[in-house]
Formats: sequence, C-alpha cells, structure tokens
Amino acid sequence: MTEKERIGKLGEDLATRYLEKQRYQILERNFKQLPWGEVDIVAKKERTLFFVEVKTVNADHEEYLPENKIDYRKKRALYRIIQIYLQKKKLRLDISWQLDAVIIKINSERNKYTLKHLENIFY
Repeated sequence: MTEKERIGKLGEDLATRYLEKQRYQILERNFKQLPWGEVDIVAKKERTLFFVEVKTVNADHEEYLPENKIDYRKKRALYRIIQIYLQKKKLRLDISWQLDAVIIKINSERNKYTLKHLENIFY
C-alpha cells in the first residue's frame, strides 16, 4: 500500500467514525462505479441519504485546500454514481439525498488531525 493510499484509508476511517458519532448510519463504503469512480461513504440520517466524498492530506506536506479538488467535473461524476447507486438499490429516484464532503488534514508529527464537514456541496 502506498503512502497516499494509507493516508486515504486513514481519512475514510476517521470520517466514518465522525459520521457515526453524529448519528449517521453507515450503509456502504467505497461504492465503485467505473468509469466514473467511487463514492467514499454512503450514509443515512433520518430520511436522507448522504453521499460523502472524503479528501485527506498530510498537513506536513500539502499546502493546497483539498476541497478544491472537488470541482465541477468531480461533482458531475459523483452525481452519475449516485444515480446508479439509487437504481441498483432500487430506491426511488426522488428520494431525499445530498452530497457532502469531509476534509481531513493529518499532522503525523503531532499524531493529530483536523476535520471539516462540508454539507450539501453539490450546488
């Protein structure tokens, strides 16, 4: 496993724990739909489905804002994956859902991290 993959997996684990503490029910992780990619976390809270994109960086080396990586093309690809998820799970296409992002910056020297939850980023 590369360092980037290890950091990404750690970030998804941290995001999952955070969402669970916020009373989200985790339904699935890493829902892949080629050629568009994957949704990192699918969760449910009350009557809404949440599709969560997780961006994790090593704060020791990265200077950019990870949320800037979730651009128009990425959102369009995620929208396609969400529609396929709803169809494969035989859910009504008019079900309430939203796209969120969890941004994590890990500081390995201090063994700490910061987490930011961005809600409803699709629009």
